[in-house]
Amino acid sequence: MAIPHRELIKKELIKLLASRSEGMKTSNIYVELAKVFPGLTLSECTERYRNSASKWANTVQFVRADLVDQGIIFRPGNDIPNGIWKLIPHGINNYSRVIGIKSIDVPANPEVIKTYTEEERVERISKIIERSSKAREICLSHYGYACMCCNTAVKDKYRNIQCHIIEVHHIKEISLIQNVYSVNPIDDLVPLCPNCHRAIHTVRPCYEINEFFDMYIG
Repeated sequence: MAIPHRELIKKELIKLLASRSEGMKTSNIYVELAKVFPGLTLSECTERYRNSASKWANTVQFVRADLVDQGIIFRPGNDIPNGIWKLIPHGINNYSRVIGIKSIDVPANPEVIKTYTEEERVERISKIIERSSKAREICLSHYGYACMCCNTAVKDKYRNIQCHIIEVHHIKEISLIQNVYSVNPIDDLVPLCPNCHRAIHTVRPCYEINEFFDMYIG
């Protein structure tokens, strides 16, 4: 069988994590989740994707990113150790209505639910890449301010928002280029909404633009 639809994987992933209150390691997730779909073949689970992780692993990671953004799974590295997948106790039941589960009982963990201080100020020295504001301007003038993937114009979704909320994606991933290079605002850039822009960068290197458009399910 082909790799299942992400929404189906999402539903089964939530059920799996709900049964493991202590969380699960990434490698165990891939194996245990694959068992839920007995039609998956070994080759489908291990076939390499763009010389990186397997297609199965990439699909599951994409599902995880969705659930992190929706407040269903803890963000790795910030809330829990890297490599551990764990449900947020107070977030799951909000999502349960969507996936058709009446209720999932996730044991409360006082060490996780306690409040955290976020007022600490830390000074960091970082390297940033300067983008061309002129190239962005020309790109948006040509394509407009709607997302090229989901066709959403974020400004139109809210009352009293006057500015356009749109990002410009570099088709050739700029962070992987070591030297200064010339960018064609029409051929090398596309407008994406913040959600789609984040989603296209959930793998490294990022998804190719046409491949990403084909992945969109609305």
